[in-house]
Amino acid sequence: MSARTKLTGLAVAVAVAFAPVSIASAEQAAPTAEDKAGWFHEEHVVAYDFIAPYAVLPQRDDVMIVDSRPERMFGPGHIPTSVLIPDSKFAEMTGMLPEAKDQLLIFYCGGYACKLSHKSAFKAEEMGYTNVKVYAAGFPDWKEKGGSVSINTAYLQQLMAGEEPVMVVDSRPKGSKYDKGNIPGSISLPDSKFEAMAGLLPANKDTALVFYCGGYICKLSDNSAQAAMKMGYTKVFTYPAGYPEWKKLVGVVAMHVSPDTNAAASMAVPEMAAPGEGAMGVEEFNNILADRLDNVLIVDVRDAEEYAAGALEGSMNIPVGELEDKVFDLPDDKKIIFICTSGGRSGEAYDLSKLLNPGLDVAFLDAVVKYGKDGTIEVLPHS
Repeated sequence: MSARTKLTGLAVAVAVAFAPVSIASAEQAAPTAEDKAGWFHEEHVVAYDFIAPYAVLPQRDDVMIVDSRPERMFGPGHIPTSVLIPDSKFAEMTGMLPEAKDQLLIFYCGGYACKLSHKSAFKAEEMGYTNVKVYAAGFPDWKEKGGSVSINTAYLQQLMAGEEPVMVVDSRPKGSKYDKGNIPGSISLPDSKFEAMAGLLPANKDTALVFYCGGYICKLSDNSAQAAMKMGYTKVFTYPAGYPEWKKLVGVVAMHVSPDTNAAASMAVPEMAAPGEGAMGVEEFNNILADRLDNVLIVDVRDAEEYAAGALEGSMNIPVGELEDKVFDLPDDKKIIFICTSGGRSGEAYDLSKLLNPGLDVAFLDAVVKYGKDGTIEVLPHS
C-alpha cells in the first residue's frame, strides 16, 4: 500500500491530491444590458426554481438538461443529471438530443455573461425543438442557491490520485450493495443511517466529500450530500453516475473491505445484512406479481411524490426515511417485499427492518424498476 493512499473500509479520509476546489459561489449581480445582448427569447429564460425540480434523482425522462460549457469545466462541477454538449461541438453532438422535438430542453452555462447556452438554444430551435429554455444565471447561481454539485468519473479519479484530503462515501446499503462491490477507498455510510453514523465524517468541514450510490436511478447520494451541506461541509459533491459507471469505465472495485483500526472504526456501527441476503431477482418477483398472492405485501419505499407520479397498483408507500417509525406496523403474517427504482432504497429498507423488527418475513427487489402512470411497472435486471 502506498503512503499516499489508504484503502480502508471506515477511514476518516482518503489521502489524495487534487487542485484546491471550492463550491462556494458569490451571488451574481443582476444581468446588465450588455449581458443580455444575444440572449435567447426572454419569455423562455428560466430561473433556479424552474430547473430545480428537473435536476433530480432518479433522473427524469421528460427533460434533458444541457451544459453548454467546455468539457474542462464540466468534470469538476455541473448540475446533476445534465449532459455535456459544448456549444463549440453542438453540430457534431446533436445525436445526443432527444428524438421528440417537443421534449423539454434546458440549456445552461457559466452565468449571465456567458452566451454559450443561448447560442445552443437558438441552434436547437432551428432544428425544430419547440420546448427550449435557458437557465441564464447558470452554474454559478445553481451553486449559490445550494444545489448539489456533481462530478464525472474522470474528475473523481483526479481527486483520488492526489494529495489533498477527500472522503468518498457510498450511500447504498452496506450488506446488500457496498460489501458486494464498491469504489476502492470509499466508506460505507448508508443514507438511512446518515444521522446515526455522521460521526464517521471528517472533523474538518473543508474536507471534500464525494457521495455516490447506484447511478442515475438512485437518489441516496443526493440525500446524503444535502444532509452534509446542512452540517456545514463546504466542499460537497455527488457522483451521480455512481458505482455502475465506475465499474464499467474504471473496472477496479473493492469487496468486503475491513475496517481500519482507528478511532472511526471503533465507533459502534449497526450490524448490517450479509452480501446478497434478502435480495429478490426479476424472475422471482415477476412470478409473485403474476400469482397475486394474498399473503404478499409490496411496499414501495420511494418518496411520496415519486409514488404519486406512478406506482404499482396495490402497493403500499412508506418512504424509506419514514420506515423506522412504521416498521412495527407492518404485518408479521405476510411476505413483505420492498421495491424502489434500483434496489438501493429497497435494500436499505430490508437492512433497517431486519435490524429493528427481525421477526418480519422481508425481501427486497434488487432490479431496475420503471413505473407507469397506469399502475403497471417494468422490472429489468441491472445491466
